[in-house]
Amino acid sequence: AGVQFHPEAILTRHGHRLLANFLALKQEQPVEADSLIFEQ
Repeated sequence: AGVQFHPEAILTRHGHRLLANFLALKQEQPVEADSLIFEQ
């Protein structure tokens, strides 16, 4: 089994939280969405 992430998902209402949760699971430590840096 695998996970596929669609980058456009961060444009949704809870997209940044979705990405933060994924990264937290990947790193096995909490990640706050506010601490993530997104380039536009």
